[in-house]
Amino acid sequence: MMKLQTLAALAAGIALTGVAFVLAICAFDTNHAAARAADVDADLLNDARSNFQPLPKDMATPEFPITPSRVELGRNSLRPVHPT
Repeated sequence: MMKLQTLAALAAGIALTGVAFVLAICAFDTNHAAARAADVDADLLNDARSNFQPLPKDMATPEFPITPSRVELGRNSLRPVHPT
């Protein structure tokens, strides 16, 4: 029967071999993973472009035209509020 120390050393060797194997696979697979991520990003961008249209230059409508008072109101709403 094998000694406990021999079994522990064998188990540690197997574990280290497994870790080294996984690291080697990851090191050689980085280009594939990066290319796949770029493909997924390109597909997602194309999907978004097909589902959404660009926003108009301004959001004026005949019912709600852009007036100087509306522009000022919008600018004031973007200013930070400082407590006094």
